[in-house]
Amino acid sequence: MSCLKVFRDHLELDGKRFELICGDFHYFRTLPGGWRRRLELAVDFGLTAIQTYMPWNQHEPEPGHFDFTGRLDLDAFLNLCQEYGLKVMLRPGPYICSEMDFGGLPWWLLSDPRAAVRCMDDRYIAAVDRYLDAVGRVFLPHLSTRGGCIIAVCVENEYGSYGNDAAYLAHLRDKYRSMGVDVPLYTTDGYGAAYSKYGSIPGIWAGVNYRIETEIAFAASREARPDQIPFAGEYWNGRAAHYDETFFHRAPEEIARGFVRAYELGGCLNSYMFCGGTNFGFTSGANYGKTFSPRPGDDRQIYRPLVTSYDVDAMVSEDGIPSEKYFLTRDLLDTFFGRAPRPHVRPAHPTQELSVRLTEACDLLDNLDTVSAGVFESPVPRPMEYFGQGYGFILYTATLHGRCVGQETVNIRGLADRALIYRNGEYIGKYFRDRESAPITSEFGEGDRLSILVENFGRISFGELYDRKGINEAVLLGCRRIFGWEIRTLPMDFRKPLRYTPVSGIRQNRPTFYRGMFDAQAGVDTCFEVNGWGKGFVRVNGFNIGRYWCTGPQMSLYVPGELLKEKDNTLEVFELHGAPECLTAQFGGILRLTAPIAPEHAI
Repeated sequence: MSCLKVFRDHLELDGKRFELICGDFHYFRTLPGGWRRRLELAVDFGLTAIQTYMPWNQHEPEPGHFDFTGRLDLDAFLNLCQEYGLKVMLRPGPYICSEMDFGGLPWWLLSDPRAAVRCMDDRYIAAVDRYLDAVGRVFLPHLSTRGGCIIAVCVENEYGSYGNDAAYLAHLRDKYRSMGVDVPLYTTDGYGAAYSKYGSIPGIWAGVNYRIETEIAFAASREARPDQIPFAGEYWNGRAAHYDETFFHRAPEEIARGFVRAYELGGCLNSYMFCGGTNFGFTSGANYGKTFSPRPGDDRQIYRPLVTSYDVDAMVSEDGIPSEKYFLTRDLLDTFFGRAPRPHVRPAHPTQELSVRLTEACDLLDNLDTVSAGVFESPVPRPMEYFGQGYGFILYTATLHGRCVGQETVNIRGLADRALIYRNGEYIGKYFRDRESAPITSEFGEGDRLSILVENFGRISFGELYDRKGINEAVLLGCRRIFGWEIRTLPMDFRKPLRYTPVSGIRQNRPTFYRGMFDAQAGVDTCFEVNGWGKGFVRVNGFNIGRYWCTGPQMSLYVPGELLKEKDNTLEVFELHGAPECLTAQFGGILRLTAPIAPEHAI
């Protein structure tokens, strides 16, 4: 039984000095078959601990229904960390940011129009307490004081960047203690005075987050908390990528020096991220910030969705390969701690290339009864959360009567995020939230059906979090509001089997599922190639590996080998605009995350 102790200039564990050399590895962003290989790299690097978030939105997908299976099997992950002698810094949330949809909060918190989060709202606190009670039953047996690997537990995340409800942070602290968490609690936040004031809790170890400025951050930490060893809760050695920007690299030499500098200054550090991962399915989030623009001086603030990959230029890549910065940093750490130099040897990592012929198709608009999870009537458009939907798409259809006919322009107020517009099933244009685009104008007649297919492209993960999806306000033809809507929820969770038929040709700008069967090398990684496709998502043997978009920079989707078997694999591609003429999907052996972006496709 042991408990971490925090002093002003060092840490102790089991009564001995403990060097905390830590790195983020998120179990839920890697399939379980890949955990061991990445933990072996952590040990080789010299880590003594793993830090991991827990995603509330995935562990409790519906109120009161919890999931700790597969890649969400926290118990199995903690057991594996214990096996490798790695301690764990656990971050259950409830909010985690992590560039994840809604910052890791569950979408259903937004189903109530009165919803308030990250504060002492009674409804929110009741949900938080239920969640912590459930996850506590999983992680409490793994506390170091009970013989396990968890040496510290984080309270919330970067709260100093969000709010000022000290009672909320105090409630979380008291909740953890009442649950039986008797290891140190900690917070992480920016190192500025305001972040420290609003994000930290008196008497709790406070980490600081930063990019490269170790001296400045640690000086601020020592000034604010002279009785605690400085701790880089998140040392950002990389950064998540948006669809509207080039992939961001940080110089390996600079990262390596900054990493070791933390120990030269008498502190400790957590690398964010040590292991990259994947935002499987629809779990990637979005930010609200400056646009990519070729025009100098264009600094508009817009919605910016994040790519599926969470490689984030980490020490270990999304597919589990040690990077140059991994070896350079390891070299400096070995020198600092007096270890012998080691050669730079990357473990063997086989991959495979595949070509899959897509022979069947299922047109979404012709198969709504199969794909829809629910059908609702509403006088005005409402966001998907109000209809019990968290992710995917939502379809709004209205029949036009009276004066809403003739040559008119379609206007959408409160769009989130990307809308495809159809008149009587014929595509007439698209809008994307706050991007500039040409007005969609068409000739509408009596009895015409106006349909709007809206994609949830990921909720904002940091800052202003109230980001409900679909249409939040109104649809107008010209200056007239359209009333009387049929609303179909399309979560793309495939509760009913799709009605596939043999491909008879490609219908451009008709949202369509394509399917093909293929053989592969079981257990060997590969990557779905985006070239030739427009926008959509991909499922392999029923598992949603994530979204793609030809705008870049991500031009391939990682497919973990454990999804593949030797015979009878199924590939399903949902394409919104148009499949390649050859109706063939290509899989390559190399992740392509750094392609030049194509801003002309940004709508």
